[in-house]
Amino acid sequence: MNHSMLEALRSRAPLLLLSLALLGLLRPTPNYRPLQQALAQARRAARLGDPAATLERLEWALDFDPQLASLHLAAARYALAAGQLDKAALHLDRARAADLPAEAVQCATLELRLAQNDPPGALAAWSAAPDRCAAQVATLERLSEALWEMGELQDAEKVLQVLMHSEPNHPLAARLALLQAVQDPQAALQTLRALDPPPAERPLALALRQHLAGMDPQQPLAQQLALVGKFYAQQGRWQLAKLAFRNAVTLVPNYAEALAYLGLATNQTGGSGLGALYQAARLRPNDPTVHLLLGMHWITAGEPQLAVQEIEQAARLDPDNPHIAAQMGAAYEALGEPQTALQAYEVATQLAPQDPTFWVLLARASLRLSADIQARAMPAARRALLLDPSNPQALDSLGMAYLMLEDYPMAERFLRRALARDPRLPEAHYHLGLLYAAQGQWQAARAALLQAAQLDPQGQTGALARRSLENLFP
Repeated sequence: MNHSMLEALRSRAPLLLLSLALLGLLRPTPNYRPLQQALAQARRAARLGDPAATLERLEWALDFDPQLASLHLAAARYALAAGQLDKAALHLDRARAADLPAEAVQCATLELRLAQNDPPGALAAWSAAPDRCAAQVATLERLSEALWEMGELQDAEKVLQVLMHSEPNHPLAARLALLQAVQDPQAALQTLRALDPPPAERPLALALRQHLAGMDPQQPLAQQLALVGKFYAQQGRWQLAKLAFRNAVTLVPNYAEALAYLGLATNQTGGSGLGALYQAARLRPNDPTVHLLLGMHWITAGEPQLAVQEIEQAARLDPDNPHIAAQMGAAYEALGEPQTALQAYEVATQLAPQDPTFWVLLARASLRLSADIQARAMPAARRALLLDPSNPQALDSLGMAYLMLEDYPMAERFLRRALARDPRLPEAHYHLGLLYAAQGQWQAARAALLQAAQLDPQGQTGALARRSLENLFP
């Protein structure tokens, strides 16, 4: 059982001990003396923070006198704290059969489901609790975190609202503001202005606050929501982006741009956004953004020829757009035409020579295709760093270039600089893992690759890291 669960159980120990103390008031007849001794031992073990010993004594008492059904709930909680999940489930079933208070039983079931890594089951238990376990702040934190990680943001929001009602100044209020923005951007702005976000949420919360502050509050709500969706898309927060675009389309069903971005966000979150994209194309057949997003859909769907057709149409409609040129590069790369792909990435840098993003894309494409590392990849990465000396993607690209050239000291230097700028950059962890493996530092390689896989569970870098782990550590 994890440390947070043990701490949570210890924090409730006085309540559990109270039920045991009441039983200790039984008259000391010879028949009850062994029972009193067992309960005294249980109380002692609970005070010492030994849940396994407490559970063992409670179970002895229940075997001695099955009529003490109220002890099943305490036994379930101590079984949870001891990591004995099967016993916790058994005692909860018996507590339920004994008609013990529904709130206590459901909240304990919620803890069990979280310990079993079953967020849907935990949500069902929480929903069935009459008071929604409002007093169990630590448990609600864990439930909201689990739902958030699954992408079940609307359910996470419901839990967070209960949590905020109990503790209005809780650090997770910043996360609730992130969700609020997909429905009411101006209200979210006021919430964010009043908050001091915790470190984990601070970069996104502060960036969102700046973005919302720059929006025109007189704009129609659907347009504000679409702008919020674009912000989240740029940050790679596709679940939040999808909610914002969906709400925009609900308000204005023929909002072509929002429909197109809804299709993209749906693709990015594991669904198929083709219907929304086609609807946007019917509404705006000459919109380059719609054709661009359709092309991106076909790249994801493994249809690069269709992607090239759509992106070429977008380029005809907007020939000076560097984003379209960059996606053209991605399409030709998927089509297996590396030289044409690299030329398209270079066009993007020519269209936006002062934007480091496109120089990083060129550097990474050159590295992926092992094309002209010294003549193309390294100069592109250095150009990006010249434009933005703290750019973690540029630092990572330069580190990978040195790794491919087998200059390991320089590779490590730049990869570590990248991680100093962004400790959660999965590509840098992955490349550092490859570097350590090349040097025979197997333990460090495994740790770095695991970190990359954990930081990018659904992405390409995470998949590469998992494949490397399987190959290096079968």
